[in-house]
Amino acid sequence: MTAVSGTYGCRLAQRRKLELWLAEWRAYRAIAAVPFLERPVTAGCLGVNVRDVGVDAAPGAGQVPDVGQVRLLRPGCMDMERTRPVYVAVLRQTGGTSWMVVPFGRFADPAIPGELRTGLRALPLRVLCVWNAHVMTQEALARAWLCRKIAAGLVTRGLTVWRHISEGAVLDRDLIPRVGPPLEHPLDPRHAYVQEERELLDVHIGFERPEVVPRSEAFYAIPEPEFRRAAERRGEYGRDDGAE
Repeated sequence: MTAVSGTYGCRLAQRRKLELWLAEWRAYRAIAAVPFLERPVTAGCLGVNVRDVGVDAAPGAGQVPDVGQVRLLRPGCMDMERTRPVYVAVLRQTGGTSWMVVPFGRFADPAIPGELRTGLRALPLRVLCVWNAHVMTQEALARAWLCRKIAAGLVTRGLTVWRHISEGAVLDRDLIPRVGPPLEHPLDPRHAYVQEERELLDVHIGFERPEVVPRSEAFYAIPEPEFRRAAERRGEYGRDDGAE
């Protein structure tokens, strides 16, 4: 009985997490539907507040990359409708001149198990997208703006989540509430979100030709079009409107 109750409580917690993320997703999509020049210019809309993050006035400035650094990547293009400021955290050195970096997400709530709530107050730094890890060269990182450093404990938690999604390591109990809910349903909008985030990082650092960290088997591939067409017509995913 206790085990059943515990499982039910876990599902309720996961549903609550999903509801929080879906609310942010719908708001983001509503803003995205408005022509770019007509959108309200606010820190929340743009997903950035440089005063909170503490961006330096000049890129890199000769600063050597180091574990725990937060860097603001240089824009990969000038199309502001397709890009946004992207901050990455340096989690570890992977070679003599290469570093594993993971981007921070666009929302305040984690979307999937590979995203970690950081506990940081700055809006652009609230969620760490560990699943979207890349390897960047020291030269490429030096061209990014140095913002600040995060605590060693947060670096450790990020690497723990990486081992969880890439190697199947058991996630620490205290980290479970800080990661997103599982991604399973083929109509879940988080599939589109994952694809957009991957493409966004390519826009910013694709021209650097980074070595991409292998993707984890813990994440589901976006279903083929035939699979999508096989689904019955229904209401919007996540809304309890009686549709099945």
